[in-house]
Amino acid sequence: MKRRDFLKISSLALFPWTACTYSQQENHIPIKVLSDHKIGHLVWKSIFFPKERAVKKHDILIVGGGIAGLSSAYQLQDKDFILCEASENLGGTSSAYEYEGMPFAQGAHYDLSYPQNYGREFLNMLSSLNLINYNQKTELWDFTDTQHLIHPSIESRAFVKGEFYDDVITDKEFGKKLHTILDKYENQVPSPTRLINKKLHHLNEISFLDFLRKEGLNIPAEFVNQIDYHMMDDYGGTAQQVSALAGIHYYKCRPYSTKKDNVKLFSPPQGNHYFIEKISKNILHKERLLCQRLVKKITPLTKGFSVEVINAQSQKIEQFEVNKVIYAGTKHALKYVYPQDHHLFKNNEYAPWLVVNLVLPHQEQFPAYWQNEILSNEKAFMGFVNSHSQLRPSDSPFQVLTSYYCFQPDERKKVLETLDNPRPFVENTIEHISNYYDEDIRPYIIQAFIKGIGHAMAIPKPYFLLNDQNQHRSHENLVYAGVDNGRIPIFPEAVDSGILASNLIHSPVSI
Repeated sequence: MKRRDFLKISSLALFPWTACTYSQQENHIPIKVLSDHKIGHLVWKSIFFPKERAVKKHDILIVGGGIAGLSSAYQLQDKDFILCEASENLGGTSSAYEYEGMPFAQGAHYDLSYPQNYGREFLNMLSSLNLINYNQKTELWDFTDTQHLIHPSIESRAFVKGEFYDDVITDKEFGKKLHTILDKYENQVPSPTRLINKKLHHLNEISFLDFLRKEGLNIPAEFVNQIDYHMMDDYGGTAQQVSALAGIHYYKCRPYSTKKDNVKLFSPPQGNHYFIEKISKNILHKERLLCQRLVKKITPLTKGFSVEVINAQSQKIEQFEVNKVIYAGTKHALKYVYPQDHHLFKNNEYAPWLVVNLVLPHQEQFPAYWQNEILSNEKAFMGFVNSHSQLRPSDSPFQVLTSYYCFQPDERKKVLETLDNPRPFVENTIEHISNYYDEDIRPYIIQAFIKGIGHAMAIPKPYFLLNDQNQHRSHENLVYAGVDNGRIPIFPEAVDSGILASNLIHSPVSI
């Protein structure tokens, strides 16, 4: 159905923070900025911080409290470990926040039933946490917490250039041609990607777009944009930027063709922070999970490592001595933290994110599709999630509309500038959603939140996947975890990387 584009989204410039105008009344919407980008400034300020005299000694230091770091901690909970997370809360790119008791995601926000060919280590860990169980009828691993399953009838709706469609790929004939090319890879691209048969590794050497064209697919520009949407949504890069192996994995990592109706979509209101909560809850020594601790410097000793940690709360330098390190933080920081290995990750490119949450009264029940996919002239805007698809209105005090933006790596500076002046960007988001609903939602908004992540996803470019830098690390007792170590940026890969890092730290290979 053709829509009345009364807000003229198409006239917006590429960077909305310089393009919007808004009235004095609109300024009354309160905005809360949530970002860790200023934590890095502590490194420079910390030269004036006093050092604690006592040196704390532990066997293992885990750097980073996201999915990968917590998965390592869960495996090592009977060992003498300490975990340092720079943010106020655990989560990394699976972060969440809440408004008057109503949780909402500010990062990764969903997962799907797992086929049998997924990593045994990953499946065993989630099973031990009672998060999944095996369904013999469907031969899939389903989520035990069924209240957070999204009903198929409201999973998604696409709004492409002013019209509604069932899918982002608007032309069904083109969609059939695309999947005809990809169908031969059904069930051959499991997660983690380290399990993919070597005969497919050559697909990591070419871009997804080039691969499709070599397969004879004629792709008009409008359909390139639609495939780009899928790639950016999960991987942070366009079809020309990500590898063919990554692109094929997006479409064929689960048995959609044969068992589509059985693949369950799992999305709690707090998103993948749900898993953060479950894992951390099941770690025995929670006092070892330290937030607001920025690891400043790791220095090898004759035996073990000396570590300087900035305590952001006390504004002091804490000193640690540890025997082993699992580095699960973003690898761009190695330039300062552990420069010996910075060269291993120097080619990583990270896509910045911005997330805008708009809180409305629960009675304002706009149509509750879960994923509202939007393709407009503003390529960075991916659409929004409606919390009323995740919770019944009667169970929810508010309705939260969570919008996601994915930017190019060279736009990171402008993303950070937005956090210093967020109002034009929030207004731009309101206009996008108002256009989608064909109704101005501005009068209903109680509160707006904006979260920025400067290094949200390492883009799986050609040659990035299957390139585990633990094989080239400079010290056998410092190992790497996280999806920016040659992995697809999804939940199972993050968990698997943490598990493998914890195993490797116990049985280091001579290098």
